[in-house]
Amino acid sequence: MSVLRLFILLSFLYVSAEMVAQEKSIVMESSNDTLLYGNYFELTITLNNVEADLPSMYFDHFTITSGPNISSQYQSINGAVRQSKSYSYYLEADEEGVFTIPPVEIETANDLITSNPISIVVSPNPDGIITTPERKQQSFFFDWFSPMQEFPDTPTKPTPPAKPDPLKKKRKKI
Repeated sequence: MSVLRLFILLSFLYVSAEMVAQEKSIVMESSNDTLLYGNYFELTITLNNVEADLPSMYFDHFTITSGPNISSQYQSINGAVRQSKSYSYYLEADEEGVFTIPPVEIETANDLITSNPISIVVSPNPDGIITTPERKQQSFFFDWFSPMQEFPDTPTKPTPPAKPDPLKKKRKKI
């Protein structure tokens, strides 16, 4: 009987340890995959469950106009811990062409984690059109600083049709 109890206990510990261990990953995203020359885009590198900092970044064929801008999140629910750290850069192309931003590699104590590469197409811009990348909306329960959401006007009761004017009936034309 004690062997069975030990087996059940070890099985439970193994399954719970698997549930607590989270997948480590590095995700690289860009706000645009195609861009007009002279414009910039946002490149975001997110470290999920990686306890390391992003090394200094250098981007061939691009100039960093802003960054790194860093944000982090930490979540602990029923013992399951998830954390992420995002680094965002605003990059402007130095020339026209198709460029690939190579994957980011971070070596931890146990393994080597690699991100995905990103390809950016920079097209000619003869008209000098300047655009800005769209900002991602943050999902907060309540945002104190955003304008209040406009609600549509409440429907009003329909008005009954107008009654005929009693004076018009009394008038007689000669």
